[in-house]
Amino acid sequence: MPRSYIVLARNDLDANLLQVTDLKPNTSQKNPPIEHAPGQTGYLTHFRQNDAVATTVGGGGIRTTDAVYQGLTAYLIDNVENVGGGDITLSDADAATIARAILLRVAAGQSLLLADINTCITATAAASDLNGVVANSDSTGSVEEVLRLLAGEVYEVPAGSQVANAANAFPGTGVLHTPLGAFVPRTSASFRDVRVILYSGELNQSTQTGQLSRLAAATYSWTNPAFTYGAGGTALDAASIVVPATGIDRAVVTYRNTGAVL
Repeated sequence: MPRSYIVLARNDLDANLLQVTDLKPNTSQKNPPIEHAPGQTGYLTHFRQNDAVATTVGGGGIRTTDAVYQGLTAYLIDNVENVGGGDITLSDADAATIARAILLRVAAGQSLLLADINTCITATAAASDLNGVVANSDSTGSVEEVLRLLAGEVYEVPAGSQVANAANAFPGTGVLHTPLGAFVPRTSASFRDVRVILYSGELNQSTQTGQLSRLAAATYSWTNPAFTYGAGGTALDAASIVVPATGIDRAVVTYRNTGAVL
């Protein structure tokens, strides 16, 4: 059964006991001899990561990461080739711009189909793509990996990773590119135990008329006393735009593994 992804659309809900309870099987009440699927109910506790990435050009014009980086921008630098720019690695700024374009779609409750993500990419890096299908592209990304990131799983690129060869060439140009980062294992201190949500009738029902439908509504209202709202506030949506003073903004977006919104 394919996965689906419940993505938090704002940062003031992370670890604040927001939960979904109308999916099956219920995590705390499941009957293992009869119900074999993993428990589907539980807390939504992991907001997406998107570290600002900095790289340095060293000897021979080779670019390496200045530190350990986690999240969407790091993933894009590690996996997406700028074909139109001359088969080069995305610049720090270009990767951040593409990440923001993707996150703006999350904040707006919009789909993240491959075509949508590719549109975000080509607006900054012409003739490029996420998954290496277009001509001359060595990109190694996937829609589902982007969704895993947005749902809170941790993708990490190590410090000192050679993200560009001499003359900023994308590593592996002309041969198979091997990403330098990866989703961290359970043994890592950075690991987040994101619940695996399966596509099901109950999930569909929740997104149409149940709890997830109300959490996804643009009229959802919440204020967290640990955050501030309105101009200059600390409560931000997925694209780091301030949540209004009213606290009204969608809480989640639920995606199929294709990037379609449920």
